[in-house]
Amino acid sequence: MKKCMFIRVLSLPLLSGGILLTQPSLAEEFGNAIYDPKSDQIVVTIFYSGTNQNHDFTLAWDPCIRHPDGSNDVRAQLVDSQERDEARQEFNKRVHLSLQDAPCRPATVTLHSGPRTYVAVKVPAAP
Repeated sequence: MKKCMFIRVLSLPLLSGGILLTQPSLAEEFGNAIYDPKSDQIVVTIFYSGTNQNHDFTLAWDPCIRHPDGSNDVRAQLVDSQERDEARQEFNKRVHLSLQDAPCRPATVTLHSGPRTYVAVKVPAAP
């Protein structure tokens, strides 16, 4: 899976001239994601851009959504330790993400890094 790198360019007027700012956009995309019962973790491939490959990824959990039928959904934001790293090269990394702080289980866990970048994984009750 290949991902595109985007840099947003903003032009802001300054008196009679202007200034130009560049800002990296959300860099992460997801490849295959599974629940690993041996480690009790979500294992996912993450595609990202930066100046180096030494990015670490963690999850920031939203509250659990409990449905009347007894099922649960929960979203987790992927947090990049170097989110402001300039997008110069493409990298990918297979990571193991802890479920220790998940607010509910069993649940469908939806990992997201932006409004259109997400992947869902069914996670069973805690062992």
